[in-house]
Amino acid sequence: MRQLFFIMIFWLVGMPVFCQTPARSGSPEIPDFERCFRLLEENRCVYNRYNDSIFLFKNHVAWTNFFKRRAVKNTQLFLANKQIISIVFDYFKQDREKIPHEAYQQLCDGLQRLYMEEKVDPFLGNQLCDILLEYYGSGRCPEASNFAGLVDVFKGEFLYEIYTLGKKPEALKKSYEYLKRAVAEDRYRSPNPVESSLMALENLTVTNWLIYKMQTVNERRAYVLELRRLLSLPHTCQLMSEVDYGRLNEKAKNTEESVWSVMFIWLILPSWKSSLPTP
Repeated sequence: MRQLFFIMIFWLVGMPVFCQTPARSGSPEIPDFERCFRLLEENRCVYNRYNDSIFLFKNHVAWTNFFKRRAVKNTQLFLANKQIISIVFDYFKQDREKIPHEAYQQLCDGLQRLYMEEKVDPFLGNQLCDILLEYYGSGRCPEASNFAGLVDVFKGEFLYEIYTLGKKPEALKKSYEYLKRAVAEDRYRSPNPVESSLMALENLTVTNWLIYKMQTVNERRAYVLELRRLLSLPHTCQLMSEVDYGRLNEKAKNTEESVWSVMFIWLILPSWKSSLPTP
């Protein structure tokens, strides 16, 4: 473990070089966003391994020494992560007219891959979504490469995760707003409208929104009908694995049962309602 951590820190020392990729002549040098995200994830794994090892030591002296080493390593990780994150955000602080489309595309690609692998910190992911959504809504992005609907889904899920962590109560309402925006009419002009809409609708048809009183039964039914319509398209089954396609179809078919379950809880257990967040 000690050797592994040493290698990690040695690698991070050269971060400004390794996190850069060549750019077109006259354009700002584009950071290697995916590599930056990967290094953040690797550092998180190292951090978790140190935390998981706390209870391995039975001897008090060994345990105390480990805590001292752990404090040093965590400080090094914090400084390294701060440097990586600065590389990403500092790049987008410059004149945005000078930032090429390729930079935003690479940022979106890297974020999407880590999102699919569930390896993105929600607070960091939420901020990265803001960078992309500003670009997609600015008129500078080619329409054929405008993935606003997809990033709306990312931001909606990041905000919901932030809410579940108990950090920002207002994040719940914002989460729902972004997920709704992902299936708005203008988002259907994006390059991947079916994929992003399916992702949003899977989130919008969970019963949580009914429980939180942010969604009416009729609104939910409308989302379910749209989910069924998209699933019935001939090419939809090719966009996901057979397992995921079957799971979504099953969810769309059995949606009424989940609604009645929520209504039962709402009517039979009135004291439970007092524990819900205020919309």
